[in-house]
Amino acid sequence: MKIRSIPVILAVLFLFSCGPKLIIDEDLNSLSKSLQNDPNSAVAHFNVGVKHYSMEEFDKAIKYFNSSIERDPHFALAYFGLYCAGVVRDKQIHIEILKEEPDPAFKSTIDSLNYYFNSALTYDPFLDWKLFTLLLPKKETAANMYTQEVLDELYKILHDGFREFLLGNYKNAVTELDYSLAKLPDFDQAKYVRGLAKAHLADYNGAITDFKSLTDEKEKNNKEKILPIYQKSSELYFLIGSAYLKLNDLENAKNSFEKVLEEDLSFFMAHVQLSNIYQQLGNYKEALNEIDAALFLEPDDPVLLYNKGVFWAKLGKTDNAIQAYKGSIEKNEFSYKAFYNLGYVYEKMNNKSEAKKYYSNFIKKAPLSSQKLIEQTKSKIMNWE
Repeated sequence: MKIRSIPVILAVLFLFSCGPKLIIDEDLNSLSKSLQNDPNSAVAHFNVGVKHYSMEEFDKAIKYFNSSIERDPHFALAYFGLYCAGVVRDKQIHIEILKEEPDPAFKSTIDSLNYYFNSALTYDPFLDWKLFTLLLPKKETAANMYTQEVLDELYKILHDGFREFLLGNYKNAVTELDYSLAKLPDFDQAKYVRGLAKAHLADYNGAITDFKSLTDEKEKNNKEKILPIYQKSSELYFLIGSAYLKLNDLENAKNSFEKVLEEDLSFFMAHVQLSNIYQQLGNYKEALNEIDAALFLEPDDPVLLYNKGVFWAKLGKTDNAIQAYKGSIEKNEFSYKAFYNLGYVYEKMNNKSEAKKYYSNFIKKAPLSSQKLIEQTKSKIMNWE
């Protein structure tokens, strides 16, 4: 995946948001038992990782976040967990990330952390950050009361909205950021975060308005050859498209994701979202074209290979579908949906020995969230014996 830039102010604030003050009510034994009962669940592995993170056992947390991603390669929160655990494990990284020219010895680590962070935002642009507490510095103290009042006002304008957002208090965040923007109408970072907060409150039209105002400003600045604001247009259009999807406005979502690709052809998740839109419209040929474009950029992604198999199956190309499903399994042994679909395809071909083989693997690899289908599949293949 291409490493993307991240908004400057958020990059700084998220360093503080990853501090080891997370409190998980459920004890480790209970979480471990849940994992033993459902070892194929990405969420179960993630929860154990979060518990170790809260106990400042960062190496163990990283182990479980990685095993979570093995089971769900597009699990945004697990990527965010890897980012946070990597940052807080080595305090020096805090310093190096914020440097314009970091020490070359840390470059590989920083690149990996950026990859995790940007993967999280790519797979879920409206990721909920409230699992992680914000460690903003305390307000400055001043002997002079007037100076203190000025500092308090500045703190409120510049920090309170971001604090509320990163604590998951999205309604309060919007209120505070409204205040910030009333005082500083050109405070683009506040507008960006307010858009994200509105999305968390399901005010997707409000989010779109904020993001569009930033794209409009960027386009105006580009025409006037002024230094552009910090967000890339492609990233803003991706957020706009994602918000339109939440509103089930497929036409505007499609237009937005097409604008993403006009700005950045390497933005593979825009192709993925376009394929999902075409699928909903019943245009499987175009859906397949978009998945192929995404796979050109991410050839080892098992989720994309699985989707390709689905589209080939919808188009009646059974051999192509089988090849794609097998490719998904080759890239990820936990691709349980591909196992099931292969079993289904071979069953329809009346090849029950192959069908049973893949159905059996589905039963072994599927999480308990698929329990009903697991039981139905067990019953089916038992009747074949």
